Amino acid sequence: MAFKALLQKCTPILGRGLLIRNMRNHEAVSQFHSSCRRKEEFSIQDTKDFEERVLTVTGRLTIIDFHASWCGPCKLLTPRITKALEKVGDKVNLAKVDVDVNTELAMEYKVSSVPAVFFHKDGNIVDKFVGAIEQDRIEHYIEKYM
Repeated sequence: MAFKALLQKCTPILGRGLLIRNMRNHEAVSQFHSSCRRKEEFSIQDTKDFEERVLTVTGRLTIIDFHASWCGPCKLLTPRITKALEKVGDKVNLAKVDVDVNTELAMEYKVSSVPAVFFHKDGNIVDKFVGAIEQDRIEHYIEKYM
């Protein structure tokens, strides 16, 4: 994306000052560009954070990705989810939940193996899957519940 188009698209979100400061660091600009396209990807810190950022959201699909840093299939699934979300822009939230950090949440949602992905919309879990599935199946889930 050309710099001028990036500036026009992202300025309302974060302001020109941040973009200009980040121009000195190419990596920061790349991260800024990615966050502009998909603003709603976040790591859950604790149960309260989960309640505020997932359970209270209405009218929007939130994908809850229960994962672990040591999990091989999780490492395969993450880029597939990311790529599928690039197609829908910022219309879908992605909440990443590390089961080693948030064991209470993992137990509450009866996560017995990872990766476990839940689809949450309007206060309800509408679907889920366990394991590393192909990108086209992830896209199907997103389209079905968006």
